[in-house]
Amino acid sequence: MIKAVIFDMDGLMFDTERLFINGFRKLLDDAKIKADDSVIYSLVGRDSKYVDELEKDYPGIKEAMAIYNRDKIRIFLENFKEEGAANKKGLRELIEYLDDHSLPYGIASSSYMKHILFFLSKAGFEIRPQAIVSSKDGYPSKPEPGIFLATALKLETKPEECLVLEDSKNGIIAAARAKMDHIYIPDMITPDNEMKRYLKNTCSSLLDVIEYIEETNRKNP
Repeated sequence: MIKAVIFDMDGLMFDTERLFINGFRKLLDDAKIKADDSVIYSLVGRDSKYVDELEKDYPGIKEAMAIYNRDKIRIFLENFKEEGAANKKGLRELIEYLDDHSLPYGIASSSYMKHILFFLSKAGFEIRPQAIVSSKDGYPSKPEPGIFLATALKLETKPEECLVLEDSKNGIIAAARAKMDHIYIPDMITPDNEMKRYLKNTCSSLLDVIEYIEETNRKNP
């Protein structure tokens, strides 16, 4: 039975992943850092520790990431001038469903806490997660399961009773390692063979998650 829901944020709740991929590509090109797109995609769902590992092979990538994080709010505001413009399909409906059914939910993100809170404030409606966990606070980044397990603990819910919503390979692997039910909602990546080994469910948007929760809980009263 699903007793709590855990959201990733970038690319899952808000259409910010494409901003990162396009913006970081430009930063690397401007700095003449020769890294192909696969390197950028490998960063999705990862934290700064992984960037540190890449610095040896791609000198300057740490500085490029620091610049992107410094400008992340400005980039968001330039691309999404109206509140709610960045919301992914079904976000409001799903949040309202969870609120109406008293299902707690949390956010587990590799973004800085200040960015998480800022994006939530620009949704155009109230989002009140019962837990927010950032990997920047010392949790190992995805694909390690720690950030999801920490969120479940804050939600006072057993891992096997949590549903994780993710758009990244690293997030799906982390959810599987946490022994949590999980749904992949496509955004910017195409699942490779490794990711497919961990995939359990796929929904086209957050809107479809409502039906999945209802059906699952109907089968497991």
